[in-house]
Amino acid sequence: MTPKSDDCTYLERKLTIYSGQGAAQAFEDAAVLRLLFQKIKNKSDIPETLATFERVRKPRTKYLCARSLSMKEVFAIKDGEEQRIRDHQLLHEEPFEGFPNIFSDPVFSRVMWVYDATKAIEAVQA
Repeated sequence: MTPKSDDCTYLERKLTIYSGQGAAQAFEDAAVLRLLFQKIKNKSDIPETLATFERVRKPRTKYLCARSLSMKEVFAIKDGEEQRIRDHQLLHEEPFEGFPNIFSDPVFSRVMWVYDATKAIEAVQA
């Protein structure tokens, strides 16, 4: 199955220009890999270590990717009634979880800007 360009598949991770998270995710990946690989005793531990890495990173990455792609609808909307509704919402409504502008969404902002690799690993291994 070939993923569509808008799919948020893990291996084809596309954190688009809409959130600017590509480099940040690479640093987070590196932090998790460092923490996991420093515990390896021998080569036979590598497959399970990589499986753990995927369990740690996949949910966060998919969430960030999906929300990032949703910004396309905010930034690329055509002029018209839908655009006027969007503008009114962005200007006059209090931000909420799922708010169209991800940078104003209080839940997304907390998820995007706060990440602790050690805690993420512990949560998966608990």
